[in-house]
Formats: sequence, structure tokens, C-alpha cells
Amino acid sequence: MPKGTDVLTPTVSTELTRRLDAATERHIGSIDALREAVCAYLDDLRATGMPRERALAAVRAFIAKSQAVRAAQDGQSAIDERILARMSAWCVDHWAAAHS
Repeated sequence: MPKGTDVLTPTVSTELTRRLDAATERHIGSIDALREAVCAYLDDLRATGMPRERALAAVRAFIAKSQAVRAAQDGQSAIDERILARMSAWCVDHWAAAHS
């Protein structure tokens, strides 16, 4: 370790811990809200009588369209593939839970 970095002051470590906890809570809350929104959209599609595979494809299409619009508006990069995979898994799990 470089000289001077092997000991954290209590003030620095306390502040870092507080900020890490706050960021984690915001992240978890954001992911939970996203999951709820995705599942609610899927419920709406299912309520129209849409079959499972078409509903899952519609969710993916909606996400792709949203990404394209966002990129065109502000140049933001696409949603991380891990989040897309997680969203797809939520849909599959949510659909299965509603039909069990």
C-alpha cells in the first residue's frame, strides 16, 4: 500500500459508509420500482388476453423503442444488457407466478 493509505480516519470511513448505504438504498429502490413497472405492464398485456410469448415480445419491443427514443433525445447509451436480461427474467417469473 502507498504510504498514508493504510489507515482511514473515522470521519472518512463513516462518511464513505453513509454514502455507500444511501447509494445502495437508492439503487435497490430504483430496481424495485422498475420491476413493479415491468410487471404491471405485463399484467396489462395479459388482461387483454395476449398469449405469454407475444406479451414477452411486446415488453422487449417496448424496451427497445424506449431505448431508441432516449438515445435520439439525449444521446444516452442503451440500457445495460444485464438489466435487460433481468427484466426479461422478471417477466417470465411474474407470468409463471400468476398462472400457478
